[in-house]
Amino acid sequence: MAHTDSDGENARAFLDSLRRGDLSALLLHAHIQLSKVKGRDGEMNTVVAVYTPEPFAEALSNLPVHDRKRIAQAALSRRNEQDPASNIHVVP
Repeated sequence: MAHTDSDGENARAFLDSLRRGDLSALLLHAHIQLSKVKGRDGEMNTVVAVYTPEPFAEALSNLPVHDRKRIAQAALSRRNEQDPASNIHVVP
């Protein structure tokens, strides 16, 4: 999977459509990278990496699990993924 700025834009639009402007705002300065990695079980898993400066990185890292999952879902909202990501990996 290639990194595109449109993944971040799509994620923000998806979150805005859910009236989650609070989460959308945290992604304003972020770049999102989607990739596949082989898990312990041998299955390919989708990883959503969010590259963002502080203090956004800290705020994203401290979100509850359900909000982190929602951001992962938003990042994949325009892609046809069979294995949706269940979390995000925040990189400051």
